[in-house]
Order: sequence, then structure tokens, then C-alpha cells
Amino acid sequence: MPLPEPNTDEAHSDFLSRCHSALSDEFEDHDQRNAICEQQWRGKSMKAETKSVAVEVKQADEGVVVAKFASLGVRDLDGDVTEPGAFGEQDVRVSAYDHASWMGALPVGTGTIEEKGDAAIATLNFFMSSTHGRDHFETVKGLGSLGEWSYGFDILEKAEPTDEQRELGVVRVLKKLKVHEVSPVFRGAGVGTETLAVKSNEKDKDTATPSEPDPEPTEAEQKESALQQEVIAEIGKYELLRREFADL
Repeated sequence: MPLPEPNTDEAHSDFLSRCHSALSDEFEDHDQRNAICEQQWRGKSMKAETKSVAVEVKQADEGVVVAKFASLGVRDLDGDVTEPGAFGEQDVRVSAYDHASWMGALPVGTGTIEEKGDAAIATLNFFMSSTHGRDHFETVKGLGSLGEWSYGFDILEKAEPTDEQRELGVVRVLKKLKVHEVSPVFRGAGVGTETLAVKSNEKDKDTATPSEPDPEPTEAEQKESALQQEVIAEIGKYELLRREFADL
């Protein structure tokens, strides 16, 4: 039978309940059903855990991305309205692509977020001294207006939408959020977003001394690294499941 898929305006808990029910005959083990359902949910841009935004590259000079990553007071594509004051000022991590740091991948930078008027602004500093940080930055820069962003968060305070908001398709009003990370992603759900500045240190590229390439890992080292990544991914997966069920 085809696996259940989340509906556009379906809450995380509602989807899990429906998914478990639909798979109960085929998959008797609860943990196995839950892993499948969570994978289906994450395949829909992790809607209950993240908000996504579009990217427009405008300039370059230093490993820093400044982005408007959310619009306040308007309905987004998940049916949520984020109120002014929900973000405030916070320090955040920059996750590897598509929130991969939740599953054990190394973070690629750090940053801060703040609110300015009806916009939430992120200033993100990529780890340009590392390969993974540079690769992510160059990808963001290269994608330009085709790139998008998403942010992972916990809801600290929310409210029910008014009757008028419900008529406009609003399902939740987010009043206070704890943002853990922002991440470049393939597909987003934000409204009215853009990258305000992308800076890469072009001068250093002309004067820097080329470094020796890293030696190719042996077959044994490759196998050990792959096994370590599998273990890390499993730990990250169960930590994510634990966090989600703690919020139910």
C-alpha cells in the first residue's frame, strides 16, 4: 500500500496518528511504524519543525550571509502567522544542508537573528576555514535567487487563530519561538524573504598560499568513517524523535 503523506495544513501530531493507524496492519512494531511516519513527515520539508525562506544573492565580500528569513504578521505557506516579538534576538547555528546537522552532520557556521520592523533578519557567519563551511557558503552564493532557507525551532508560546484568520487559512499563531538553527534547503515555505548580503573574502583568494591537498583516506578509514556517520545519524534520528514526542 502507498505510504501516507502529510496534508498541506495537517499538524504533526494529527499526521502521526493517521499514519500509525494506516500502517498498523502492515507494520506491527510501533517503533518501525513511527520511524516510517517520521520519515514521511520530514520528506514534506519538516513542516511542524521548520520554516523555510527564499534566497536572493546581491553582493559578495567575506563569508557572511545577511538574510531576511521571515515576515512577521502574515500567513506563511504552512498556515502559520508569526507575530512580532516571536524571535527577539537569539544566537543560532547554521546547519548543514537540509537540516542535516540534526542527523549528525557538522554545523557549517554560527549567527544571530533579530527583528527589524516586520522582518526577522539573520546574520550568518560560515566556517570559511573548513571545507564543509566553504562548500555550503559557495553553494548559497552560487544558487542566488534559486536558493532557499529554513529554520528549526521550538514553540514556546502560541495562540488559536481568530475566526477572521481561520477564514484566511491560518491554523496557528506563533507568539514566542526558540530558534536552534537555520539551514539552506531545496524547497521552502516562507513569504517575502531575501538575502540582503553575501560576503566572501575575494582579496584573500588572490594572495593566499595554496595548501597541500589532504591525502586520500585508505579503504579501512573510509569504512570506519562510514560506520561512524551511521551511528551518529541513528543517534540524531532518535534524538529528533524524542524531541518531537516531548512536544506532543
